[in-house]
Amino acid sequence: MNFCIYSDVCARTLSLFREAIADEKEEVCFEICSAGGDLFPALGMIDLVRMRGLKSACRIYGWAASAAAIIALSCDHVTMTSNGSLLVHSVWSPEGEIEDTTRDYINERQLSIITRRDPSFTMKDLVAETWLDADACKAHGFADEIIEFSTIANPSLEKLVAMARPFNNSLQEGKMEKTTIKAECGEERK
Repeated sequence: MNFCIYSDVCARTLSLFREAIADEKEEVCFEICSAGGDLFPALGMIDLVRMRGLKSACRIYGWAASAAAIIALSCDHVTMTSNGSLLVHSVWSPEGEIEDTTRDYINERQLSIITRRDPSFTMKDLVAETWLDADACKAHGFADEIIEFSTIANPSLEKLVAMARPFNNSLQEGKMEKTTIKAECGEERK
């Protein structure tokens, strides 16, 4: 089962994820291109995968930052594109909004997930707001596989036009039959 995270991780994302995996018995594959969001729903998603005993994989397109990076790093297998990036950092909040002990606790939770893949990664690295490109992710053990663009099949222009034609026709008709789009942190649209 694929679950796409293309916007901020929030309570709604966790709710949609819970619904999506209700009948899943084997594997979850996260597709991520996200700036992150709220860490606690991300931890909830990780917990749901672990509690259900599901295998997990992740494909990072573009970037996985903050809470989205923690989801990615919790997976059994991580694939990312060669131009992908990953950002891990200390929990952020406006000054004075959370106490130092709370910040330390949350950072320890993040670090416990990160160090499953790279035991040498430290709290200092987390606090430093660490950006990693695909090669650095591979070196740290954060990515198991990098997809080089030269290995992605390039369909012919005719094939791309043929693939787009049904979508364009449905847009021109003003409808998209049997399609429901669930916004991760918004309302459902039809």
